[in-house]
Amino acid sequence: MSGRDQFLQVAMDSLPDGVIGTDRRGRIVYLNRAAMKMVSCSTATSVGKSWQAVFSLADDLAATNISDPVTHCVDNAIHVNFSTGIMLRTRAGREVFVECYIAPVFDSAKPDNILGTVITLKDLTEISEMLAGVIHQNNDSLTTLLNQSQFNTRLQRILSAMTPPKEHVLLFMSIVGFEQLVAQLGPQIEEVLLRQLIQTLWTKIRSRDTLGRAGTEEFVLLLEHCSSSQGVEAANILFELIKARTFNAEGESVRLCMNVGVVPLKYPGPSATDVLRRAQLACRMAHRSGKGPIMVLMNDERKQAPKVKEPVLEDN
Repeated sequence: MSGRDQFLQVAMDSLPDGVIGTDRRGRIVYLNRAAMKMVSCSTATSVGKSWQAVFSLADDLAATNISDPVTHCVDNAIHVNFSTGIMLRTRAGREVFVECYIAPVFDSAKPDNILGTVITLKDLTEISEMLAGVIHQNNDSLTTLLNQSQFNTRLQRILSAMTPPKEHVLLFMSIVGFEQLVAQLGPQIEEVLLRQLIQTLWTKIRSRDTLGRAGTEEFVLLLEHCSSSQGVEAANILFELIKARTFNAEGESVRLCMNVGVVPLKYPGPSATDVLRRAQLACRMAHRSGKGPIMVLMNDERKQAPKVKEPVLEDN
């Protein structure tokens, strides 16, 4: 090995990030020391093999493997970035949360010819664990939604910052008979149903809004910059959405229904505690009235919400 090559080898091994070189067919031709540690393989046992025979890349949230990004990089002559983090899984079952960048390597003599790729892997495990600790403190353990304390803090901050003519709406949603359903089918299905329920709700919730968990079967939704009529429409939309969905509880088909309390928020904003109390009261009134699943509470006035057909809330 020449002095120059030896220097480059030492320099690459000094990097904290993993670096893997592949040919255009995706076969590994080089790994630095950090990469060997991440994929749990040495140069001798990995060079010449397809990168997919050594490790896989997966979208941890979707729980699916990512289709061949190396081939995509070569075929399209583009950089492929997974900057938000993905899961690297070795053949031995080790998992490493990584930031991944894949770049094509061009032939200096023939610029249009791609020789292979360079895969750069940044270990995010420590950062991920730190964030998980913060999330655990601030969020509900089963759903990762804001817990009641953190939701109250955010709600109070929004209320304190209100100035006319700003309007917001708070929805208090209770899943009818959820506790009894869990007791009947077993506690193991609680998390399964909650995940499906929340995923369903998020399909109709704007990115600016805040969803939190207020109890075993209760959720709160803060709709910012939303009129009272829009809030009622949103409540109807979410009610119909849940009513129409069939949920899967470990092979059992389950239908859910909910009651919704609607409280418009206008300046001057009351306290977060008072607003939540009123929203919960409206939800209970909807359940007990038998006249409809949605109740609007405006000051001391109570009003059964009309049904609407089309959503009006959109991200702006």
